[in-house]
Amino acid sequence: MGNQDEYRYAQTVISGATGALFFPMGSTSVLGNTALGGAVGGTNTALTNWWYGENASVLDATQNGAFFGGLGTLAGRWATGYLQKTQPLFIGNTPYNPAVALLLQNVKPNLFPGQAGFAIEQGVSNIPSFLGSTEGDKKK
Repeated sequence: MGNQDEYRYAQTVISGATGALFFPMGSTSVLGNTALGGAVGGTNTALTNWWYGENASVLDATQNGAFFGGLGTLAGRWATGYLQKTQPLFIGNTPYNPAVALLLQNVKPNLFPGQAGFAIEQGVSNIPSFLGSTEGDKKK
């Protein structure tokens, strides 16, 4: 349908649309995110093939998406768990004062471990976006 040589606007729109549709389905399940990564990778490649008349391998994109979707979930879990063990549980205040009720103390939970784990999960899960596609079977 369209063919831009320098920048592929339609590919950006397709990737953004599939990301927006599939993102709410993400979870903490390794198997669920593996399946979701495969579905997103295959859908992006299939729609890009249709739009640009290409023949990139949908199977390879599905396998890459599934592998990195599961790997990202595991890496994010590991990073969150590791950081929760090595970082303080609460930040920005003095240690607990046993003479004052806990509800009256200025306690701020440390959000860094969870946010860092999520960032690592997303970073690893999106590696297939930067991989080149392989040629699939020739279209007839």
